[in-house]
Amino acid sequence: MNLNILKSTIQGLEVHHATMMALKSFGDAVSAASATATAPSEESVTKTKLALNHGKPQHAVVAKLATQPTSTK
Repeated sequence: MNLNILKSTIQGLEVHHATMMALKSFGDAVSAASATATAPSEESVTKTKLALNHGKPQHAVVAKLATQPTSTK
């Protein structure tokens, strides 16, 4: 009888271990996919900057801002 209980306990622990490893694997996959999806590529950052600057390169916008007179009070 004790041997049967021990075998059942070991089997239960093996199932538990397999379940935990499957969940860890799933979590790692979701985490990796999330990191890939949220990291902007250099190309998309450049496109966003151009869109915000109305199609002008960033240095042209900075140069225009530098030549504008500043208001003093």
